[in-house]
Amino acid sequence: MLLAVLQEITDAIAEEKQSIHTDRFGIRALLYSALAVGTLYLGFVILDCGADNMRVYRDVSNRIAYLEEQKTAGSTDITLPMVHEAFLNDYSMTVDMDLGEDPGFWTNAAYEDFFDVPVIRALPYDDWAVSVGLETPEEAEVSKKLSETDQTEKKIKPIPGL
Repeated sequence: MLLAVLQEITDAIAEEKQSIHTDRFGIRALLYSALAVGTLYLGFVILDCGADNMRVYRDVSNRIAYLEEQKTAGSTDITLPMVHEAFLNDYSMTVDMDLGEDPGFWTNAAYEDFFDVPVIRALPYDDWAVSVGLETPEEAEVSKKLSETDQTEKKIKPIPGL
């Protein structure tokens, strides 16, 4: 779709070049430029969110694999990791539907029913990784700081003077 929009823009500019002596060429060129910049921005947003969604998919896949492993081992009170906060975006259902720390949370209850496990809890990823021995507390602290920095950088900042 992005290529179709860009093709339409180039076709319109080519038509304008043929009638360059019209008095509205400058306005149209400005509008087409704004449209091109907006299209590029949208493309980068889609690519960034798509990459984050793949990371969310990886987190959820790893969580399900860990759940199956624990269930096979006979665990009845399973603690799972939440999705990394840095990967959440408006185009992911996980923003509103991730597991919660409370075993009675509705998504936890859905996991319990689906996987036939009595109790499922969730912890933020870094806390969970420390609890199961995948990370040291120092590594988890560094990871949390990096995640907070990433979240701050992703927020859209207002343009001064507007």
